[in-house]
Amino acid sequence: EGRENDYAWTARYLDNTIVVLTKKSANITSLSDLAGKNVAVQSDSSGETALKSEEKKALVASFNGGKYNLEADYTVAFTKLKAGAYDALVVDVGVANYLKKMGSAADGEFVTLSEAISKETYGVGFRTSDKELCKKVSDAMESVAKDKAFIQSLCDKYDVSYEAFTLGK
Repeated sequence: EGRENDYAWTARYLDNTIVVLTKKSANITSLSDLAGKNVAVQSDSSGETALKSEEKKALVASFNGGKYNLEADYTVAFTKLKAGAYDALVVDVGVANYLKKMGSAADGEFVTLSEAISKETYGVGFRTSDKELCKKVSDAMESVAKDKAFIQSLCDKYDVSYEAFTLGK
């Protein structure tokens, strides 16, 4: 987020909340439980942007060493979380849901905190001079969203939670 005024935006269609993924056995149930913990995030991600924000400075300061650990990608970070090198990952909710379903993780060993790091939604951006085209695309998206069975089939096909789909709700 933060670019809203630089573009013309369609209606928002997908929740991309930034969440914390952790092992159930870590007994981390809130953001305050991250104090003194080793927390990782993918570099240059929405999660890192959220952690760099002014409102998250105190949270980050509470992490082990007063900082978070950067990884090049979530696959490596998740492997290290599984191995115990990290206590938690800051990640997009869709990625968290995917990682929880991967291989040995599918047994419920990992949980997502209900308390979010930040809220973010996806939309399609256009040049500000293309407001008419933006409206046409947005209207078409809204029209397609009325077909709940079709949207559910897309969510199933691409392993996206229907609950994360926000358009038309």
